[in-house]
Amino acid sequence: MLRTTVRAGLGAASLCLFAGTVAAQDTTLRWAMHPGSHTGPVMEYFAPLYEELTGVRVIAEVMPPDQLRDRMAIEAIGNTDLFDIGDHSPGWFGSFHEHVIDMTPFMEQYGFDVSAYPELVVEAHMTSPTRPGEYIAIPHTPTAPILIARKDFFEHPDERAAFEAEYGREFDYPNTWQELYEIAQFFTRNAGETVAGELLEQPLYGWSDSMRHPSGIARAYIVMLYSAGIEGWDENFEPDVTHPIVAESIGLFKNMVEDVVPPAAVNWDFLEHLEYDREGRLAMKTLW
Repeated sequence: MLRTTVRAGLGAASLCLFAGTVAAQDTTLRWAMHPGSHTGPVMEYFAPLYEELTGVRVIAEVMPPDQLRDRMAIEAIGNTDLFDIGDHSPGWFGSFHEHVIDMTPFMEQYGFDVSAYPELVVEAHMTSPTRPGEYIAIPHTPTAPILIARKDFFEHPDERAAFEAEYGREFDYPNTWQELYEIAQFFTRNAGETVAGELLEQPLYGWSDSMRHPSGIARAYIVMLYSAGIEGWDENFEPDVTHPIVAESIGLFKNMVEDVVPPAAVNWDFLEHLEYDREGRLAMKTLW
């Protein structure tokens, strides 16, 4: 099969190609795909159109994110030839940078306009310091984490007065991670307590993100790490855990997970927050 891999994914999707040999008789591409809204258009419109124009058939297999990452690792390192295309998160590229090719010649051949993408998208989803001067991916669903808060909780006068009495500052939406932690602590309550004048029938948690191991919790922490202006590893791509900001951020993130996050979140990917939200069990949440 054509040794081609798409790098896409968890909060973002990007196309990259594994090195290999293309045979003239290869007419089928197998795509290991991350679940999401892009799967319908790809398989219902673009794949049939591509086959009509080129004679090349595209077959997709949708799989959970962590399983997808493992399958792509086996494909890249073991050269198993199971898939030609695979969705990857940009955060995984450190595991695959030795196994992909520079896409610049293809972009030049087909007139691909890199300038159509915002600079930050190009930096985050198309290039990597592991492969300087090369384009190693094409993003197709880049997204960003968004903090969502319960407005009725934040604007309730009893809650505002109680927060200001406890923390000695005006109650407002968080601007720093420490403020997020404090507000999340404030809203984390047991069943039988009240919030915004209502009796809680179930526990209320202050904040959550997707915490499934390994990709979810890593992605949630990286948002905090990158916001501090550092990457978390040295020039040899070894974890820089001795960096004071890295150490401090790890400690804060650990405290947040232990103190204000629902225990069930360790099994959450993207949409499981919504059930807790509908039940009024989250004051704040990060969604992608």
